[in-house]
Amino acid sequence: MDNLVEKLRGIPALEGVPADQVSALAGLMTPRRLRSGEVLAAEWSSGNTLFVLLAGEVRLSRRTLDGDPYTVAELNGRDTPCFGEFALLAEARHGASIEALLECELIALGRVAFERFGEQYPQAGLRITRNLARRAVGELGKVQDDAALLFEALVNEVRAKTAK
Repeated sequence: MDNLVEKLRGIPALEGVPADQVSALAGLMTPRRLRSGEVLAAEWSSGNTLFVLLAGEVRLSRRTLDGDPYTVAELNGRDTPCFGEFALLAEARHGASIEALLECELIALGRVAFERFGEQYPQAGLRITRNLARRAVGELGKVQDDAALLFEALVNEVRAKTAK
């Protein structure tokens, strides 16, 4: 359990949470195993669970408007990545499909268990929520930057076509 707590303490969402409380949170998490090729979540499916990849490798992929798949990221358990963290705050849809590339070992924390944890450890629950909110704001900023870039490209394309 100590090794798991150390891995979890490296996750940005749990930054600043005391080790004993991370240990309590770990006790609420459910182990999951995926076989190679198994899909954990489909793009745009609803979710209410944070997943932490402890071993193995997963691919996050999306589909274009034409239905062609493309890889968004490949995550390796050596780095202890987590995904689905916003689902701890509210019902969320998966922005990408998650497929095991190798056999994977994960742990999962559902929103109901996280809410129970927050009731028992309100300071830690608040800290985790703030960490997640900070990340959400950062992601929103990236989306706004991307939207501005796309808008500029569209305006330039329209100008070029109307100038002909």
